[in-house]
Amino acid sequence: MIIGILGSGFGLYDYLPAILKHYSTFEVLILHKSLTVLESRSDLKKYIPFIKTVHNREVLISKCDFLIVAYPPNGVELLFKNLALFERLNKILIEKPIALTTQNSIKLVNNLNDIKIHVCSGFNFMYTEWND
Repeated sequence: MIIGILGSGFGLYDYLPAILKHYSTFEVLILHKSLTVLESRSDLKKYIPFIKTVHNREVLISKCDFLIVAYPPNGVELLFKNLALFERLNKILIEKPIALTTQNSIKLVNNLNDIKIHVCSGFNFMYTEWND
């Protein structure tokens, strides 16, 4: 299985170590620009030999069976508009809310279900309008 990680915050410093610890036989892809985060953190440098990088988000997605998305919700919404183009992808874990509104979240999940992509979301309240 090939797992891709989009995002250079929580996606790298939390999900990457967990994947490599528990699923060491899986291939992990990140964007090349995220490599600077790994290189700058002493606690993450050790993972560099175990990952592969690509320069383009669409290439990363096209190679993945499973995608972890650690983008803010507005970035997630934009990303989801093109996922039907990537036939290999069948599972997505979203680290933040799927969309900025409940209506958009429902629409996106329904669209993903229609194209047989399973989605799971870890919810982060800091991106919701009721966090004030």
